[in-house]
Amino acid sequence: MQGTTKPKEELLEDLDDIWQKVSKLELSRSINTKLQKALEGIIEIIGRMIEFRDRYTYIHQKEVSELAVKIATKMNLSADTIECIRIAALLHDIGKIAVPIEILSKPGRINDFEKHIIEAHPQIGHDIIEGIEFPWPIAEIILQHHERLDGSGYPKGISGDEIRLEARILAIADVFNAMISHRPYREAFNITHALEYITQNKGTFFDPSIVDRCVELYTSEEEEFLSEYSIKAQQSLVETLQSMAEIVEMRDPYIIGHQRRVTDLCCAIAKKLKLPESSIDTLRIAAAVHDIGMINVPVEVLAKPSGLAKNEYDLIRNHPKTGYEILKSIQFQGPIADIVLQHHERLDGSGYPFSLSANNLLPESKILAIADVVEAMYSQRSYRPPLGLDKAFEEISKNKGILYDPDSVEACINIFNQNVFQFT
Repeated sequence: MQGTTKPKEELLEDLDDIWQKVSKLELSRSINTKLQKALEGIIEIIGRMIEFRDRYTYIHQKEVSELAVKIATKMNLSADTIECIRIAALLHDIGKIAVPIEILSKPGRINDFEKHIIEAHPQIGHDIIEGIEFPWPIAEIILQHHERLDGSGYPKGISGDEIRLEARILAIADVFNAMISHRPYREAFNITHALEYITQNKGTFFDPSIVDRCVELYTSEEEEFLSEYSIKAQQSLVETLQSMAEIVEMRDPYIIGHQRRVTDLCCAIAKKLKLPESSIDTLRIAAAVHDIGMINVPVEVLAKPSGLAKNEYDLIRNHPKTGYEILKSIQFQGPIADIVLQHHERLDGSGYPFSLSANNLLPESKILAIADVVEAMYSQRSYRPPLGLDKAFEEISKNKGILYDPDSVEACINIFNQNVFQFT
């Protein structure tokens, strides 16, 4: 039996109805996309506010979020729950915005009064976030991230299943990352120690099943996971040091951007010389913080518009040693502290601070010395106008093989002349 054919008018009405439904669906998707972008924007703004005040907390929240997501994924939680955990972790320490910076950065043990102030941060974070209409219970998770399974946590002292699953995951990721990170009052613990701590407190402080998933991340994919964490820890450390170095630059408007431009030139020279990637990475880090020792030089000396007195010049000449002292105890993957220490040494031994000669200088420090001189001459200083690239090239060319490494000089001039590199 053949079906009856609908009249043309009814078909048109059906098509119009379908079109209206599709249009509403597309509008809904568009609104959801815009809401998601707005949500990410809010999170980014809040993150930047925290970073401006306390860079450690900003980096810590990002790393805790990454670990919490890994644990939640290992637990086979839904995509929606994982997204909830990701956002809650990115914001979990926002309440620390109300904690005085002198307490957050205190190098010694905190007293009972200071401890009381710090322990208020989950409640403060909850109160800040509560007014934002997230599609998840973000504020409640933030409130609970320092609660413990046995009721010994804060601020409410709740226990067991009273604590949301998301908060229990966040608690472990938070403690683990805090332990393996450098803090003002102690060095970082190693990963083995952190794993032992959460395992020893499984069932008392921490949810056993979540601890097991966290440990599995190391036992099943140990090398990959440890390598990834090591890289991220190094990146975070470098970012922190770069921020410190940029703060030094901000004291003298004429040197703002100097270390960034020197870094770019160093890497371009190193690539021209076909150095291995590991050497280029080492050079990139060293160049980015090579003037961090200037932090000990008074701003009135840094920005002095006339010539320096001998005692002022001695202060400037001491900055490689100060930089070395800041960096020497940090376990980089390359000799960063030594490169910084040597960046004002010269091939003939006429440099400072130790008058080292060619055979005692690292290849990276020879490149950094040239990039530093070229950028300094190219740019304006408080006591003189910019000298330009021609003068800079004249300086390194006439002193090639005397003060500066010949191969690095040739590479430097060539990348400019061949338009491979320009300062930005």
